[in-house]
Amino acid sequence: MVLPLVFTGGCGPPREEPWIPSGRTPKAAKAAPAPAEGPPLFPVTINGKGGYIDHRGKLVVPPKYGRAEPFSEGLALVEAEGTPRSRIGFIDRKGREIVPLQDIELTQERFSDGLIAFADGNRVGFMDRRGRVAIPPRFYFPPVGDGECGCSHEGGPAEPFSEGRAFVHEGRRSYFIDRTGNQAFPGEFDETRGGFKDGMAAVKVNGKWGLIDRSGNWMIKPRYQSVGRTSEGLWPVCHDEKSREWMYVDRSGQQAVKGTFSYAGEFSGGLAFVELLPEGAWSEIRTALVDRSGYVRRLDPSIVDEKPFREGLARVGYDETVNRKGGSASSPPSPFAPVFLDRNGAVAIRLRKAEQLSGPNGLMVDDFFHGLAHVWSKDTGETIGYIDPRGEFVWSRPGMDPPRDQPRQDRNARNASGVSDPRS
Repeated sequence: MVLPLVFTGGCGPPREEPWIPSGRTPKAAKAAPAPAEGPPLFPVTINGKGGYIDHRGKLVVPPKYGRAEPFSEGLALVEAEGTPRSRIGFIDRKGREIVPLQDIELTQERFSDGLIAFADGNRVGFMDRRGRVAIPPRFYFPPVGDGECGCSHEGGPAEPFSEGRAFVHEGRRSYFIDRTGNQAFPGEFDETRGGFKDGMAAVKVNGKWGLIDRSGNWMIKPRYQSVGRTSEGLWPVCHDEKSREWMYVDRSGQQAVKGTFSYAGEFSGGLAFVELLPEGAWSEIRTALVDRSGYVRRLDPSIVDEKPFREGLARVGYDETVNRKGGSASSPPSPFAPVFLDRNGAVAIRLRKAEQLSGPNGLMVDDFFHGLAHVWSKDTGETIGYIDPRGEFVWSRPGMDPPRDQPRQDRNARNASGVSDPRS
């Protein structure tokens, strides 16, 4: 099974917890082949079973697994179907089991920097892409005892590797390790925000956030109260959560994007979603796009739940209960309609709610990955199909007539204020 990515530990006096092995250490195949290279496959769920298609929509791995996850670094996590205990393994793009199905516990779902974390009893370690133990299990949170307060950490005792570093917790010590499992550089930290990216990582010490490089040197000493993830050399930061004034700084701590915002998201493809707070009125918060120069493009007030741009498109929700002025409409609540925006903030792809295909809670869609986006039912988890960047279905479930839209026409549909309108 895959463990939840939030663990609870103690914050009181140190207390050593003995290792209690479960005997579920990963076992590599005796002669595991090297994973096949080439474009990834795409998971589909049909009648409760998972399989894979290629980018043309051809079924490559028939639906036979209890679960099939997306590919990462040439491998995809699969789970055996119909077994009393969870048996997990990894397949390559030819459908070969590179890491054989076995009774193991993972704390992550995909490989990163060639490693993935597993749990053996109350300790966590890392295995490589052949299923071999690369870093023995030794990372853990101490238990909550009398007089201790519980604290939670996203990512578990060992977070995913990025740029050759992983943030780990070994009892009361929290630090970065390298791929050998050794401490990468001196220093301990309370938290990190997404690990290393572009050679820098946001870390928290004594309640304040700062920025370090891959050698552990301070690029920006701790001084921010709240921060986002670093991306494209920019870092969204907030000095004071009460004021809700966010801005973007560079590696030196200098403001790099003109303006302040009530919220600032991560940059992707030179753009970021931000929230504007006109004259301090919380009821009038508006979502907008900002570029590196600080130019702001306001978006339709119905746009919610924005995700960063991926392959030139941003996945957002469209709240059908919001009227044109940004308030709530009198119509009853309905699901957020899946929408993709282009770099101008115009609607590029719109998938309307289709109860006959997806159930009463509507369609769900994932980010684009290698040119395709997964469309599925929120009610059943079943795959409806995959769309291309034009919004056309390249594959849909046998016997299913997927919803069709005219996404290209939407791009020029704008309301009087110049904001693209998903209703059109």
